[in-house]
Amino acid sequence: MPKLQDKIHLVWLCLPIPLDRGQPLLESGVEEFLKSKKEILGDIPIVVIFTKHDTLIDKVEFDVMELNYDQDSLEVLKIKTWNKRYIQPLKEIAGSDILHTTVSTKEWYVKNIRQLIDLTATNVENFIASEAALAPQRVNIDLKIKASIAINKKRYWRNLASGMNFMGFTMSHCLFVIHKDIIDIWNFNDPYCHLASDQFKKLMLRNLDSDDLPHTANAL
Repeated sequence: MPKLQDKIHLVWLCLPIPLDRGQPLLESGVEEFLKSKKEILGDIPIVVIFTKHDTLIDKVEFDVMELNYDQDSLEVLKIKTWNKRYIQPLKEIAGSDILHTTVSTKEWYVKNIRQLIDLTATNVENFIASEAALAPQRVNIDLKIKASIAINKKRYWRNLASGMNFMGFTMSHCLFVIHKDIIDIWNFNDPYCHLASDQFKKLMLRNLDSDDLPHTANAL
């Protein structure tokens, strides 16, 4: 059996948005794949990603340029057009629970990238253990915080619930274990491993007041 890191956790299916009304939403091979996704992928989640979202928005705005839509009405029209031409047909083929989003290389669509990251992280987390699911996500700070909490609760919650005295371990040992987890999860740009160095650990210990530490962990 392959190791967890060698398995597929989620599938991104990237499709360009067809703008020609006579052009099918999906090619026949893609349509057959989506119809058979359960047999092919099992429970592995799949996200349909429509690319070039900006071209669709530009076309909708161009088509109604002479109709004097106000901004709010134009936004409603964009949503209705998107749902009618793309999302409803997609759901008819792939099922109402199909995951989907849009992306663009234009800088003002960067929020769509964040949405894709969130969608991916949430569904990978639901598919496999949170430690394997969240560790690869490095762009969104909220995801990093969520990963830190989830992984450390999973590893240490039971021991913390029993008390703050960890027999056989110093406070520095406990601190360095958590410190390593944080470095691994956040994936800092630290090519020379300064954050994991003994010098950095000594700097961390300077800020600890031994009088405030639990009795069995006073020895740093």
